[in-house]
Amino acid sequence: MKRHLGFILAVLFVAFSVVRAEPNVRDAGELRKVQTIVQELLPKLRAATVGIRVRGGAGEAGQGSGVIVSSDGLILTAGHVSGEPGRTVVVTLPDGREFAGKTLGRNEMEDCGMIQIEFKEDDKDRELPFAAVGRSSSLRAGDWVMALGHPGGYRADRPAVLRVGRVIRQNLFIQTDAVLVGGDSGGPLFDLSGKIVGIHSRIGTPTHDNRHTPIDKFSVSWNRLAAGEDWNPDRNREAFIRNQAYLGVESEQATEGARVVRVVENSPAAPAGILAGDVIVQFNGKAVEDPGNLRSLIGTCKAGDTVELTLLRDGETMNVAVKLARNPQVRG
Repeated sequence: MKRHLGFILAVLFVAFSVVRAEPNVRDAGELRKVQTIVQELLPKLRAATVGIRVRGGAGEAGQGSGVIVSSDGLILTAGHVSGEPGRTVVVTLPDGREFAGKTLGRNEMEDCGMIQIEFKEDDKDRELPFAAVGRSSSLRAGDWVMALGHPGGYRADRPAVLRVGRVIRQNLFIQTDAVLVGGDSGGPLFDLSGKIVGIHSRIGTPTHDNRHTPIDKFSVSWNRLAAGEDWNPDRNREAFIRNQAYLGVESEQATEGARVVRVVENSPAAPAGILAGDVIVQFNGKAVEDPGNLRSLIGTCKAGDTVELTLLRDGETMNVAVKLARNPQVRG
């Protein structure tokens, strides 16, 4: 046990030395507090982290990870792990039990996938351990996170492997230094409250370049995924990137919503009359909680869409229509 605890603390020190952007943990005492939180949360988080094997026509096509998010066996994973809707997979729980699963929806470009465990009539235990879904928009550079998964695939002699790291930045994906390897794809990224904030997506060459799909991407398209829709296929990846919606504001956290600190010249926001100091509180009727949430909502649209924003300006509420454009930083 002491060796295990010492390993966690060592991982924390390594992560602290790699990421220095807006550090919120500055000494060994604070690192020990983080270690205590990790130790308390780990058993419950491991219980919800599963291995996934995809059955192909000539045997099993690959292995990945996932996380159970409801007691009836709904699983979130990476889109490249689940594959197209309607496939059969094998889900392995931490105690070795295996269940058949059916792949539901997939957003391939943003690497979101969903799987439903299908119980048999003689399955006695239909109440499975699960983890709570959080909000990725609340993450800041320097925040501690926990990555769990089954590198190399599920192994009966080894629980889901823990990597502790920190958030480096967040844009289309969350980038962390919580090191991933093959087989981790689809596994969960947790914050220190034990909630899912991301799903492992891509592995970069540097140890600090690990990409995770923000959980907010799942939240805004939850119904489509559950309904088995399949969109943004990889063959249309370039067209999708070219059509990414662009508003043209920089914002910061406000008491309510996202406060505009800069309007980009010649952007869609400028002719719509949006000004620095305006607070965006609604986007097409949906509440804007913070700048990250605003980015997620914009990400559900495509260039050319017209949206309605509700603003607070000098204590008064006003609505403006904005025709979103293509991001000028995207070439092609």
